[in-house]
Amino acid sequence: MSWVNIAEAGMVLERATGGASVELEGALRALGVEALEVDFQILGAAIGARSRFPLNFGDCFAYAHASLRREPLMTLDEDFLSSDLQTVVHPKRWPVAERVSARKPARRKLPR
Repeated sequence: MSWVNIAEAGMVLERATGGASVELEGALRALGVEALEVDFQILGAAIGARSRFPLNFGDCFAYAHASLRREPLMTLDEDFLSSDLQTVVHPKRWPVAERVSARKPARRKLPR
């Protein structure tokens, strides 16, 4: 995960609940998230992504890292679906049965 996206996540957390970003580093470490540096190659890919796809500033860095590292991108943002990334993990790309079960809890019949 790019440092740009980590900063963006922290800003969203702070706006939602003041002080919540304090736990961000620990949570990311617990999940095994790697903080990725930005260099000129990443900058070039991010700038190029902005001109080609409907991505916001932070999304361009996520795109650049996924593209250059040839790794899947997990997102809820539909804008990535129009990009040229080979693997975008998004609920709209899950099989229909999985999308339905992810939204609604399974109904259980109660014993009579």
